[in-house]
Formats: sequence, structure tokens, C-alpha cells
Amino acid sequence: MNDAVQVVESPMSVPRWRSLLFVPAHVPRFVEAAHERGADGVILDLEDSVPQDQKGESRRQLSAS
Repeated sequence: MNDAVQVVESPMSVPRWRSLLFVPAHVPRFVEAAHERGADGVILDLEDSVPQDQKGESRRQLSAS
């Protein structure tokens, strides 16, 4: 029995991300520069890395951009 898995590339294939960059959304210069860092994907963090008193403003700034 052959247990090897054959990988078939298709237009519907899921992207293979090697790196994800988590960026605190309350620091505008980090958000603006995130695309320059070479990561396969950028995740704007609106929770854990944002101080409690800045969460609302961070969300407003992000939705306005």
C-alpha cells in the first residue's frame, strides 16, 4: 500500500503562508510600514497588543483607512 500523499496545485489551492506579521493597530507607523516587511500575510491586532484605553480609537482609525 502506498501512503504517499499527492499534492495537486489548482487555482483553488490554499496559499502557503510561511510568515505572518502581527502588527499592533494602535501604532500608525507600524501599520503603514507592515507591507514593507516581506511577510506573506499581515494581521492587524486590535486586541491583545492594544492598551485597553486605545482600543476604540484604534478600531475607528482602521475602519477609516
